[in-house]
Amino acid sequence: MRISTKSILLATILTLALGSTSAFAYTYLGGKHKTKNLNAVVKTGELKYPYSSIFFDSIQDWNNGGTGVNISMSYGGGGNIYIGGSEFGNVDWNARNTNYRDYVFWGDYHSSVIDVNYTNMDSRSREWNKSTLSHELGHSLGLDHTNDSSTIMYTTGNPYRTVTTPQADDYAGVRNLYN
Repeated sequence: MRISTKSILLATILTLALGSTSAFAYTYLGGKHKTKNLNAVVKTGELKYPYSSIFFDSIQDWNNGGTGVNISMSYGGGGNIYIGGSEFGNVDWNARNTNYRDYVFWGDYHSSVIDVNYTNMDSRSREWNKSTLSHELGHSLGLDHTNDSSTIMYTTGNPYRTVTTPQADDYAGVRNLYN
């Protein structure tokens, strides 16, 4: 029996259309934390109200996504993810994340630091700020930007990002990275 090129092409298209999932948006930074049980630490005296409660809500969104990663939060002390804030001025970022690796350019993360820019974020809504902190937590977990505006990891923030919490693709990316 001879199979034609058209038959193969048709079968491929049907397989992609009917058998695919929507979990294609996540991308990686090339690292992750060594453990699935992470402690997010609010730097004592470095995160003003209400950002600690917004950060806690962002952590809960990630914890509720079935990623297999569990993030707890504490004030001061040692941890894996640290958050603080300052008046960084009118720069082009609202918050930023820096991951520190075991070695300069490779290896697992030994810590991540999220900086909140009060200059830009103080005038924004709680939901918008939560969206930003959820996005930065995604970077702490190892996710990179996406081109899909319906994911929390979308390159550009609100109002261009159409969601304020992590979505199925965001969760799938973390689950895939840590399992």
